[in-house]
Amino acid sequence: MFFGPAVNAARAVSVQVKNSISNFAMGFFTAVRPQIVKSYAIGDNHRFIELVFNSGKYTFYLLWIICLPVMVRIDNILSFWLKNIPDWTGEFVVWILIFNLINSSLCDPIWQGMQAIGKLNKFVLIGSIVYLIAFPITWITFKYDSSPLLAFQILVYIRLAYFMVTIHIFKNYIYFTYRNYILSVIVPIIKVVIISTTITVAIDKFLPKNIIATLLSLSISLMVSAITVYYLGIKKTQRVILTKTIKRKLCKKQ
Repeated sequence: MFFGPAVNAARAVSVQVKNSISNFAMGFFTAVRPQIVKSYAIGDNHRFIELVFNSGKYTFYLLWIICLPVMVRIDNILSFWLKNIPDWTGEFVVWILIFNLINSSLCDPIWQGMQAIGKLNKFVLIGSIVYLIAFPITWITFKYDSSPLLAFQILVYIRLAYFMVTIHIFKNYIYFTYRNYILSVIVPIIKVVIISTTITVAIDKFLPKNIIATLLSLSISLMVSAITVYYLGIKKTQRVILTKTIKRKLCKKQ
């Protein structure tokens, strides 16, 4: 209605990239889901909240380790992948990955928690109303601005609003404090994002734009993200458990 086939092609490419990256973390969330349901069913509310919080945080980390390198070098990746790159493709990919990070790590765990509780009517009704607001806002915005990127940006902001509304509904059915959620989930995520992005972007500025430099940049970004998650994103006790698990699996392979 507002834009031509080139923008549709750019959107299709961005969705394809998003789906490929999302599959990387889906296995983890699928494994946690039955434990969330079981913990609520047996009345272990402390374990239930812990699983909901941690599943979102760790899903974010898994996605971030892949998303950061892609977002930093998206133009180079697209140039190696496609002969003719549609306009806006790089920008679309970055914003749809941001949307996916928010949706997978903040919204989906709350949804899984509500499914375990079984009180979905109010959650779905109010959540859907908030989410549907994106359509009239986007339409009105397009009437006065010609940038197709606004559609993705509006979706990100609406998804954040959706998350804030739905976590309030979730809190009505299970006890936890916003302070605990912020300290357990939001603060570690913010620390990881700020530190890993700053280091990665600073290093990337000194690298050329050829394929060798791009592979080097991707490798550095992966290592920086993983190290930042390990030291800033998880607690000391969790680091010990993770280290033991990795060592155990490495020993089995030998």
